[in-house]
Amino acid sequence: MAANGIGRFDDAIVLGERMIAINPLCIVCYPQLLDSYILTGDFEKAEELQRRRIALVDDFGGYTNLAHVLVAAGRPGEALEIYERMAEEHKLQGVFEAYEAEWLVTSAMALHDLGRIDEAAERVALRESKPDQWLAFHLVKYYAHIGDKDMTLALIRKIKKSDADFFGSVVWDPNFAFLHDSPEWPQWSRDAGLDEESLAAIEFEIPDFGD
Repeated sequence: MAANGIGRFDDAIVLGERMIAINPLCIVCYPQLLDSYILTGDFEKAEELQRRRIALVDDFGGYTNLAHVLVAAGRPGEALEIYERMAEEHKLQGVFEAYEAEWLVTSAMALHDLGRIDEAAERVALRESKPDQWLAFHLVKYYAHIGDKDMTLALIRKIKKSDADFFGSVVWDPNFAFLHDSPEWPQWSRDAGLDEESLAAIEFEIPDFGD
């Protein structure tokens, strides 16, 4: 959603809630609104929304996003339970493999938050032993989550070389706030057109729905 991309989360929520109110079966609308809730720290609404989405389509991707919400909400035990159950149920069906990188990293975050540091590191090492194009994208979120500044910065530099738009996907993420004082952050923001001056020049208004 464009409003999320420029940090207009309140507007994004208004638009997202409106879209789902008009069409509750708009499955692609749910993750956009989910991002808005997570970015504003409204994990209660995020969880409720995602469970509504799962009630419509009971699929693996839905539980992936639910696990993300639970980790962000400080409920790593519940997130890990979902991970273990879904991995067991879907591994033999070949579904788990498509989401393996994301799930391994999400579960590593949960393990780390539960104080099971060695297990988290082992799970990340397992992911690193199976490199794919999404490896750095997922791992950078893990290292940001655990507050490893050097590894997070190193991976952002690596990803930006092949994906110039990547920075826009993490600039508003609270997990990356500890990097805001890094010398490179202001320049990355300018490069992405997300510095204060560029954002102030954007004209963005949502319509008056007249409800």
